[in-house]
This record gives sequence, C-alpha cells and structure tokens, in this order.
Amino acid sequence: MVGFCGHALFAAAVFLLELGPVFGGIGKSLRGARVEMDLRFDALSEIDMPSIDEIDEGTIDFDRRPEETDDRMSGIRDSAEMADSDENEDVQGFESDEGVKIDIDAIEHLTRISNIVDTNNDGVLSPQELEVFADGLHSKKKWEHTRSTLVVLDADNDGQVTHAEIENRVSTSTKSNNTQRFVAADRNGDGLLNESEFHSFVYPAAHHMVLKVESGHQFAKFDIDGNNRISFEEFKGDDEHHEDFSHEAAKEDYYLHDFDGSGDLDADEFERLLGGRDLLQESINKAISAVDSNGDGHISISEELPSGLQGLLDSEYIEDFFFHEYAGRHDEL
Repeated sequence: MVGFCGHALFAAAVFLLELGPVFGGIGKSLRGARVEMDLRFDALSEIDMPSIDEIDEGTIDFDRRPEETDDRMSGIRDSAEMADSDENEDVQGFESDEGVKIDIDAIEHLTRISNIVDTNNDGVLSPQELEVFADGLHSKKKWEHTRSTLVVLDADNDGQVTHAEIENRVSTSTKSNNTQRFVAADRNGDGLLNESEFHSFVYPAAHHMVLKVESGHQFAKFDIDGNNRISFEEFKGDDEHHEDFSHEAAKEDYYLHDFDGSGDLDADEFERLLGGRDLLQESINKAISAVDSNGDGHISISEELPSGLQGLLDSEYIEDFFFHEYAGRHDEL
C-alpha cells in the first residue's frame, strides 16, 4: 500500500547538474491526479517523506527511493495478515507462535512510538498530537532536502541563490512557473533567496504567500474551460493513462476538498487541496476511527491499540509516520 506520505502532495522540479543528470520523480497529487507543485526529490512519500539521498561524486540522486515506505512496516503487516489466516492456526484455533510473536513485536513498536506522540502523557493519542507528530517528521525531512539542495545550487557559497543559479539548473513542469515562485518566495525583494526563502520556493505550502501564488497559477492551468471552477474531469486531466493513477483515490481526494458541495472546486478549495492539510487530518481521522471503540475521538494506548492492531497496521497514517525512519528519534524533531 502506498500511503499518504508515499504519494501525497506534489512534485515539480527536475535538477540538471553540471556533473551529472538528476531525475526528480513525479509524485501524484495527494493520492490521485498529479498536481505538480513542490520541488521534490523523489516520488515521495507531501504530503512528502523521501529518504535522504546520497551526494556522491558531484551528483545528487533525488530519484532513488525504497520500494516500500519501510521494510519493517511491510514485513510486520504481511506477516500479521498471514498469522491471522487459517493456515497459521493450530488445531485448537489459537494463533501459531509465529503469529503471536509478530503481534507482540508490532504492539511493542506502536506502543513505543505512541508514547513519543503522547506529549501530555495522558495515555491516549489525540488528533492534535498525531498532527503535531506528523508535522515534525515532515518538517525535518523537508528541511534536510532544502539545505542539501541549497548547498549544490549556491555557486558562490554565500548561503543564498539567485534566480539565475536556479534557472540554469532547475526545470519545472508546465503547470508550475519558476519565476513567479521565485518572486513570491523572495519576501524581502532583494533578488536573492536565503535558506528560509529557498525553503518556501522548494515547498510552497511552507509559506502562505508562495502557496497562494503557486495555486493561482496552477488553478488557471487546470481550469481548461475558463469558468473559474475545476471539475473532476479537469482535475484528473490526462493523468488517467499513468500506470499508478487511481481513479477512486483521485475522486476521494477531490471531493474531500469540495467543501460547498457544488461538485467542483473553486480557487480557495483548490488552494486547500494543494496545501495538503485536510488530507492529513482525514488520514488521522481514519486511523483513529479504525480502533476507537468508545467513540471518544482518541486512541487509548493501553487498550485500543492492542485490540485494534490490524486496523492500525492497515492505516496509511500509521504506515507513513509510525514506521518512518525518524519516528523513534523524537529528540531530533
């Protein structure tokens, strides 16, 4: 399963460095149609969390990614499903020793991460705590990529980049405008992007003004008939021929952002779609509802987590964040 982080948010740029080609992967917008916005280094995980790529012999490979979000997650989930099957039950109908051990390992891992997420130590996970945890992982990974990219693009090593330094080494998709994004990110108007400004150029959702400029530009591109609305047909555009396109996922994400129920998206709704916040919250709500037996909108670490193990392992949020490479390194977030 490709999770929320495995395809959320957007990819937009391809780096062409003097010492070797670098191919930036094109990630799906959310889980459906491709809305190319963020400067991305692989097909991400928004909403966005690629592994740190190697800088070797002058070439940055921003396109390399693991086959799954995390081998541990894939192995635990697959093995847990196998342990649940009839083939793994003994004659009395109890789980095999292998299945029991797998469950214990998964519970121990989820409990350990849950105790990190539970910042007020009340024994339950709230939607707010899950959101803050995800944001921390997002932020750390994105900033690492911003800083490593800035080092490569900053020809004179002054900690800033000019438009020329970017223009000669970055190509953006037809649905993005390199110049508009640069101007919007250049908050002090000095013609240079410092680290913070470059970060918002790389990830427009990181700053509201850059997001507004970028979403306005892309809205005009998607609005083919010029009626100031984006229909679902316009939204999915020509992406249906892509092998990894999911019509159902695209439809779900599209209508999640149709807040007025009109059947299409206006400019504000489209901007919220690009921002990705609503999809993260929806992913959190699904994770909670999968195990929330008492309906309080929280996850009890000691009770609901063990009893709802399979529901959590099937959750995109849990896959993307509880099994993320930095999930256990909360002191560094």
